[in-house]
Amino acid sequence: MSFRTARLSVAFVAVLVLSGCASGTSPDASSSPGHARIGLAVSAACVAGSSTECVSVRGEGVLAPSSYEDAGVHDATVVENGGQTTVQVTFTDDGAAVLNTLTKQAVQAGSGARLILEVGGEIVGAPAVMEPIEGREVSIIVAPEDDAQTLVRSILGR
Repeated sequence: MSFRTARLSVAFVAVLVLSGCASGTSPDASSSPGHARIGLAVSAACVAGSSTECVSVRGEGVLAPSSYEDAGVHDATVVENGGQTTVQVTFTDDGAAVLNTLTKQAVQAGSGARLILEVGGEIVGAPAVMEPIEGREVSIIVAPEDDAQTLVRSILGR
């Protein structure tokens, strides 16, 4: 199975565990190989196939962002719980600040806004955001047919 397949079957669920700092959006990791990070951007839903910028993520059309903000990741691990596989991501302090800032922007932009998650050059999720995420931890739900370890390796820059 390719990573490209995995990117289409990932959902995003926030787990508000730790309090994050919302000041500033300077990530503390770069996008070069070997750095643990998730690229984040706020975008909008669109009709799949309506333009070259509109891509399908989990069957929903979203506008592919032209750039992403790096959210540094401290750790990412696979968690199995009752038949559901998730990737538990813990952001660095700066990464959590980026996450908080962008989820606030997504909420303010309205119901058509999406938080785009990019890992290894691929969009792996595009959830609607109902409220700002103030913690450092999130869980990414992985479909049974996809490889969670591949996602972890990509997040960790391996």
